[in-house]
Amino acid sequence: MDKRLYIDNYYKGKMEKANEEYQILGWESREAHYKRFNMFESCFDFNGKKVLDVGCGVGSFYSYLKERGIDFKYTGVDLLKNMIDIAKKNNPDGNFICEDILNDKYSIENVYDIIVMSGIFNLKLGNNKKFIISTIKKLIECTKEGIIFNLLHTDSDDKEDLYYYIHHEEAVSLLKEVCGDTFKIDYIRGYLINDYTICLRKNAF
Repeated sequence: MDKRLYIDNYYKGKMEKANEEYQILGWESREAHYKRFNMFESCFDFNGKKVLDVGCGVGSFYSYLKERGIDFKYTGVDLLKNMIDIAKKNNPDGNFICEDILNDKYSIENVYDIIVMSGIFNLKLGNNKKFIISTIKKLIECTKEGIIFNLLHTDSDDKEDLYYYIHHEEAVSLLKEVCGDTFKIDYIRGYLINDYTICLRKNAF
């Protein structure tokens, strides 16, 4: 499967029909979209922090942090040019880059305080566990404080064939193999019926 083409086709279909940001990104509502960001904000203090948003889409998390009055330095990256074009149009003062930084050949040169990812593991790609592991392995070298992302839960009442679901205990087990003792692994459930948040906090030694 050509991952990039599959992802591009999925979101192209959304962009052709959607009017709202949350619809373009495949989320169920703006409220649910922002609840996910609420969970991100509950994990870390973003004030004064250097933030990397992987799979930033149309820049919604940047907008969220601005609305919250948070002072931060932001870089948003997405592999889809159409997404980045919208992000730049909606947030002309933001730093948005079209790049597949998760590609094995790409080297991330900067180190960020906090790395966030919302929804990038949700599409069923046929190799999602490998994708999660390889992504976290790469990003743990690039953060001072930690990483936050969300996943779809196997207990969801409204599963769809397009999407990838994983139980939180299985996800934590995978992450322990990757992170070892370097990161404390927490998860948050209950804010939405089909979704949970994973927070990796870097341990101080």
